[in-house]
Amino acid sequence: MALVGLFLLIQLGGLARSIQLSQITLTALSIPQPLLFASYIVWAGAFSWGLLSLLKGADYAKRRALWLIFGFLVYSTLRLGLFARAEYDRQRLPFLIVGGLTTLIILAIGYRLMRKYKKELLTYDSKPSN
Repeated sequence: MALVGLFLLIQLGGLARSIQLSQITLTALSIPQPLLFASYIVWAGAFSWGLLSLLKGADYAKRRALWLIFGFLVYSTLRLGLFARAEYDRQRLPFLIVGGLTTLIILAIGYRLMRKYKKELLTYDSKPSN
């Protein structure tokens, strides 16, 4: 839940920053400002939706959060690959891919373990059998 909340805060910060960009900065960006603005709105809305699902305790909320994080990692990788101008930005691409996949694998394993142990806890019989 904290990770989805963190992603939400990052998107809201990016949205506020994209509104305050100066004309000089806008000409230096390779991604068009309307696209940047729209992407922050879409991702902030998606992470808000995921966070609300987690707070409500919906059964599908953890799976939804995993898919949201996966989608954001794919989006970030594609955006960096398509709009990066500097060599430094292009050199970050392999790190983003490896780091994102590692994070996703760890979250997926944690999700599977939680589901497994939740089932075991729910089916555990506390009465001794004779």
